[in-house]
Amino acid sequence: MTMVNYTYVDANSVKLIPDSSRPVFFWIILIISVVTLVGNVFAIKSVAKKVILNNKNGSWCMFFIM
Repeated sequence: MTMVNYTYVDANSVKLIPDSSRPVFFWIILIISVVTLVGNVFAIKSVAKKVILNNKNGSWCMFFIM
């Protein structure tokens, strides 16, 4: 019978983000995501408004196709 050497690794020591700081990272990522989403919505609305206001010949929908 042969002896097998093994090493025990504590799962808590190899985690990328420790359990104690996970709620903090969750809220930071959630806030960044919401701010980015709102900014993108306003940017799209602004561009669409400019394109529609500059509509001289009825071809504003070509902007969304391109």
